[in-house]
Amino acid sequence: MRITNKMMTTTIKRNVFRQSEQLLRNQEILSSRKRINRPSDDPVGTVKVLDYRQSLASLQQYDRNIQKAQNRIEFMETVLEGAEALIVDAKNWAVNQTASSTMEREAAVSNVQRIKDHLRQLANAQMGNQYIFAGFQTDSAAFDASGNYLGDNGYFSTLTSNNAEMRIEADGRRVFQGTEDVFAVLDDLLTGLQTDDVALIEAQIDRLQGAQAQVQQVRAESGAQYQQLEMTANQMARFKLNVEDLLEREENANLEEAIINLQSQEMAYEIALNTSARIIQPTLMNFLR
Repeated sequence: MRITNKMMTTTIKRNVFRQSEQLLRNQEILSSRKRINRPSDDPVGTVKVLDYRQSLASLQQYDRNIQKAQNRIEFMETVLEGAEALIVDAKNWAVNQTASSTMEREAAVSNVQRIKDHLRQLANAQMGNQYIFAGFQTDSAAFDASGNYLGDNGYFSTLTSNNAEMRIEADGRRVFQGTEDVFAVLDDLLTGLQTDDVALIEAQIDRLQGAQAQVQQVRAESGAQYQQLEMTANQMARFKLNVEDLLEREENANLEEAIINLQSQEMAYEIALNTSARIIQPTLMNFLR
């Protein structure tokens, strides 16, 4: 077959353009420090990179969920600690009034009423604009002025890992009206104080002890959940580091290798230009340069 000047020129141009494209790719790898800059660079590697990035996005979402749950438990612990302290205070007043004269009843009534009002405020505590003890009815108060529960048996739920859900107590009845209805107990204590009924006052001591125990139970459960969240967060952090390492190995370029490849490609490109200059006319080479 006869090789014409046109065929030779086309071949040379194709070779120079190919060398130029490879040079640009090596320059891009070095400047971005990434081996994969577009799917065509490595289709199989791109699939792995996308999977790793999806895993990281999921881990970040789980981490936000865990932090949100921890914040809720910390807030709830503060509220319940205050509620337990109030119950203990009311119990101390009951114990004191079983052996006190009627002249001290007025102060006791005032303080127990204060305890009841403060306790109801804590039972209606809000985190942001949500009532934390109203179940799913987070946009309305959990208890009314008479101590009646207005919420439901809902809970706060969050995903802490793939298909793993944690439910945090949000039913105010279990906290304040479980075995003992603390508001009813305080009402009976107030009645005993106001009517000077020592037997009725004394009867509230054990009931207040029971109310304290049910608050402590919820606090213990929340504490265990908090520890579980911490363990999950630590495991997530370790897993995240592993995924980030895999992503870096798959996506990032070896800088030393990238520099050597670029230098080699620059040399190959110069050789292609010099060789082409000897074969085809200088005017064409000037156009190519």
